[in-house]
Amino acid sequence: MKRIYFTSIALMATLVASAQTIEVYEYDDNGKLSSKPTYTSSKQVKVVFKEQRRLEYQPIIEGAINHIVEYGQSLSVGGNSVAMTTVAEKGCYMLGTNTRDKKSSVLTPLRNIDGSDDGEEITTGEDMIVSTINTLKYLCLQEGVDTEFLGTSSGLGGMVIDRLSKVSVLGSRYYTNYFLKHIDNALIAAQAANKQIVCPAIMYVQGETDYGPTKEGSAASHILDEAETTEARFRPAIDFYKQKLVQLKNDMQTDIMAKYNQSLKPLFFVHAVGSGNQVRRGSVVNMAQIEACAENDDMILVGAPTFAPHTDVHLSGNGYRWWGGFFAKAIFESIRSNNKFEPVVPIAFRASGKQITIKYNVPCPPLRLDLHTVQNDIPNYGFCVRTPNKSSLLSVAVEGCEVTLTFDKDVSGTYEICYATSGIAAARGNICDSDNWTTLYQYAEDLDPTYAIGEINYRPKDENGQYIFGQNYPMQNWCVPFTYFVTF
Repeated sequence: MKRIYFTSIALMATLVASAQTIEVYEYDDNGKLSSKPTYTSSKQVKVVFKEQRRLEYQPIIEGAINHIVEYGQSLSVGGNSVAMTTVAEKGCYMLGTNTRDKKSSVLTPLRNIDGSDDGEEITTGEDMIVSTINTLKYLCLQEGVDTEFLGTSSGLGGMVIDRLSKVSVLGSRYYTNYFLKHIDNALIAAQAANKQIVCPAIMYVQGETDYGPTKEGSAASHILDEAETTEARFRPAIDFYKQKLVQLKNDMQTDIMAKYNQSLKPLFFVHAVGSGNQVRRGSVVNMAQIEACAENDDMILVGAPTFAPHTDVHLSGNGYRWWGGFFAKAIFESIRSNNKFEPVVPIAFRASGKQITIKYNVPCPPLRLDLHTVQNDIPNYGFCVRTPNKSSLLSVAVEGCEVTLTFDKDVSGTYEICYATSGIAAARGNICDSDNWTTLYQYAEDLDPTYAIGEINYRPKDENGQYIFGQNYPMQNWCVPFTYFVTF
C-alpha cells in the first residue's frame, strides 16, 4: 500500500506559521534588530513568525478510498449555479444521487447534477468538490499512483459558523445531521467495498454570512459600537470567529479520526471570503481566517475567489470549477512537497517619507498587477487606505515581492490598510503572483446564461484582450482580502 509523496509512514510537513499580532521593531541602518519591540517612531512593522516546526498528518493512500470532506455554506454546494462537470472520472465517487445526499451509503460516480433534492434543500449546480477531486485524481495519476476518491458536501446556504458547529449556541443540529451522517455513510460504503477509508483533507468554505451585522450569532454582531475606527473595535469579532473556526476544525478532525480509525489528522483547508461585496470594513472574518491559519499548523488558507466570475454573492459555474482547482492545488502541493501551502498575504510593513511598502509571502515570485484576468476597473488595484492626516493615495507600484503605496503627505500615525474589501469594485483586486500551474479544466463559453443563474459580473480575458473561452483556467495565486491597522 502506497502512501503518496513521502518517504516515511509518519508523514511530516515542514510548516511555517505566524502569530496573529503585528508588532513594531526598531532596526539599525544595516537592517538588524536594534531593540525589543516598541510602539513609537518605528521604521518597520513586521508580522511576527513562530519558529519552524514539523507536523504529522494523514496522507493520500493508494488502495484506500480517500474521502475529501467539504463543509460550509452555499459556496460549498455550488449555490445558484448550473452544473458543468457532469461526466464522471474513473475512481471518483460520491454517495447516492448527489454530493449532498445524506440518505445513501452507496458509492456512485462523482459528478454534478442540477436540481438534486437531498431532502433539506435543492442542490443546483457546480459543486467545486467535483473539480477538486477530479484534479487530484489526475495529479496522482501523473505521479504513477492510481487511487480512489470520495467527495461529500455537507454544507447549507446562509449558515453562520455557530450553526455549523458541533456545539451550537443557537441550537443547530446540522453538524450531526449532515456532516457526521456523511462520515457514517461513507464508512458503510467503504466496508461494503472491502476498502480502507481515510480522510486526508477537509475543505471549509464559509464566512460570508458571518459578515452580516444583524444576523443572529454572526461574527460581525460582535463588532463594538464605539465610534473610533481602530483595530480594537473589530478585535472581538475577529477573536469570536477565530475561536469558532479552530474549535470546528478540532471537532471535525477528532470525529473523523475516531470513526475511520485513522491515527493522523486530516489537514483543514480554508476558503477566505472574497465573494461579491461580502468583505466588509474591518475584514473581521478574513482576518480571523488569516490568523487562525498562521497560528495552527494543520490549517491551510487556500486564498479567496476574488478573481472568479460571480452572479451576486455566488460564483458562476466557471467560477466554482475554477476555484475547485485552487483547492486541488493547495491539497496536492501541501502533501507532495512536504510544505504548508501559503497564499499571497502581507508579512511586513515599512514606511519612509510619503511611502508605505508592504512585503508579501509570494508562493511563485514575482508579484504582478494582472489587469486582464480581473479587468482594471478597480480603484488603486484594490487598495483603500484610511489615513490619520487625510492624505491621499496617489499610486500603487509592484516590484519583486513588495507593493509600494505612495501618498501626498509624509506617513505618520496609524493607518487602516485595506485590500479587496466591500465598496472596492465588488471586493476584488489585481495583485497576484506568477504561478503558471496547469489546471485540468478550461473556461467554458458563458456569454449566454448556460452556466449561471443571473447575470455574470465580468469575464476574464487574456493578455490580448480576448475572453479566455476554451483556455485553461489561469492559476496564479491572488492576494487575500485584508485589513491591517498599522502605526508608523
